[in-house]
Amino acid sequence: MTLLAAYVVCLGAIVGSFLNVCIVRWPKDESVVRPRSKCPHCQHGIAWYDNVPVVSWLLRRGRCRHCAAPIAWVNYDKQKYRKKKENIKKTIDEK
Repeated sequence: MTLLAAYVVCLGAIVGSFLNVCIVRWPKDESVVRPRSKCPHCQHGIAWYDNVPVVSWLLRRGRCRHCAAPIAWVNYDKQKYRKKKENIKKTIDEK
């Protein structure tokens, strides 16, 4: 049973990581395969061994190998989030 649980957790991390890439790239009409993921700060490409879901993030302590800038565990667009929040607030205020 423990082996099955470990398998399910690993599979969930892989699928979740891929879906995160899809969520970020599809609205920009970018491919989910190429180009590789890159550091949000220095724009340096992230190697495959630094892109293993959860494990590599923990080993690198959530930082880029090249510039040591922090990399968020969840990738989201802050501006879009802020705009959505403002729109929701406006909608509530109008009622």
